Amino acid sequence: MEDSFRSSDPDEKLYFEFLSDPKLMNTAITRAKSLVAVVGDPVSLCTVGDCQRLWHDYIRRCNEKGGLFGIKMNELEREIKNSFRKVNLNPDAPEFMPSGHVKTEDLAQESSRSQPDDDLAVEEISE
Repeated sequence: MEDSFRSSDPDEKLYFEFLSDPKLMNTAITRAKSLVAVVGDPVSLCTVGDCQRLWHDYIRRCNEKGGLFGIKMNELEREIKNSFRKVNLNPDAPEFMPSGHVKTEDLAQESSRSQPDDDLAVEEISE
C-alpha cells in the first residue's frame, strides 16, 4: 500500500484510504471469492477515518457470526470508549519533523539552486 494517509491542506482532515473511503472499503471487502480476512487493530478501524461506523458494524457482524478473534466485543467497546477519553491534542503544537527530515519545499529550493550550468563540462571518473 502506498502512503496510508494524505492531505494537501494542513488544516484539512487526513484522508486514510480505505479507513475514510466507503467505496474503497466496499471494494476491498466484496471482491473476495470465498474468504475475507481483516487483520488489524479493531480499535483503530472503529476510531480512525470516515468509515468508523461501517467498520464497527462490520466487526459487530463478524462477532455475531463467530468470526471475531483476538478480542471480545465488550472489550472492543470498552477500548473504543477509552481511546476517545485519552485524546488530548494540542492544535497549537508546533509541527513535528523527525530528525533528518527535509520538507518538500526545501528540497525544491535546494534542487533549483544546485542545477548544473549548461556551459560547465561534466567529467566522468573511470577506474
